[in-house]
Amino acid sequence: SKYFKTPLEPDAAKDQILYFTSAFTVAAINHDVITKLTGLIEKYKIKGQKIHDTTIVATMLNSGNSILLSYNKKDFVNFHEINTIEPNELLSEMAIEDEELNR
Repeated sequence: SKYFKTPLEPDAAKDQILYFTSAFTVAAINHDVITKLTGLIEKYKIKGQKIHDTTIVATMLNSGNSILLSYNKKDFVNFHEINTIEPNELLSEMAIEDEELNR
């Protein structure tokens, strides 16, 4: 895999999905998201496979979220409404904060 040295087995992947869906709110695609999506499509002239990333952004914005955690930071760079953080960046920041707290 592009991001994982050892991809998860199906049962482990299922367990992670269940964990995340119990720990976080899952935002649904509804009429308001579609309205936001069509606005983003017009604003950024979206076409092709980019529609999937745009749907994520529309869902985020509709839910009041503006920070995205993604390994594909470059895929979201043109969306000025959000900030994208790579997981490694977040983990590095957390480690630095943890070190500072433990001094």
